[in-house]
This record gives sequence, structure tokens and C-alpha cells, in this order.
Amino acid sequence: LELLLQALRLHPAAERVQEHGCAALACLVHGNIQYQEKVLKLGGLKLVLRALRVHRMSTEIQSWGWAAVQHLCQNDVESLTQLSERGAVELLLQALQAHPLVVMLQACGCALLGIFARTSVVCSGRVVA
Repeated sequence: LELLLQALRLHPAAERVQEHGCAALACLVHGNIQYQEKVLKLGGLKLVLRALRVHRMSTEIQSWGWAAVQHLCQNDVESLTQLSERGAVELLLQALQAHPLVVMLQACGCALLGIFARTSVVCSGRVVA
């Protein structure tokens, strides 16, 4: 896990590294609270968010990155609030608009918007707006 995060950290412009790193994280943390907590503790969420910002036109990074965010944050209100404060809701909406035909992104994005909306008043105001 540490090596995976290190690769994401050291190679932010390498599209394939970011794509495969986000995919691996999404799979590792899906349904695994121990990995979710460890990735959050080691700064993995920030790395995924950076990949999503840097590679906005990569459908694979957008799909896997938002899937990783969804799996990482679905049980962590604090992380969702931090994401909202860092503009993640707006970034997600931009990704959904930029890639309307990418089914995985649309599914993960809509699920994540639902999680944002249910979790916090601050978040839900941004989703509705």
C-alpha cells in the first residue's frame, strides 16, 4: 500500500501510473474499512484528488479516481467535509459534465453526490446548488 501511494506521489504527471494507482486503490479499499482508514491516514485521498485535478480529460482516471473517493469516504464524514471544502463537489460535477457517456464515472459520481448530500448540511447545499 505504501509503495502504491509513493508511486502516486512521485509521478503526478504520469497518466498510466495515476490511472492504475487509482484503480488499485479503488479495488483495495472497496468494502475494507482497515484499508480505508490506512489510506486516509497516509494521505491517499489527497493524492487521488490531485490526480483528478491534473488529469481531468482522462476518462479512466476520472472513473477510477472517483470510485476510490467514493469507497474511501462513504463511512467518513470528516473526509467528506474536507473534500467539500476543497472544491471536490464542483470538481466532480465538472467531471460528470465533461464525460457524460462514461458509465462507470456517472454511476460512481452520482453515488458520491448522494453520499455528499446525505452527510452534511454544508455538502448538501453545494450538491443542490
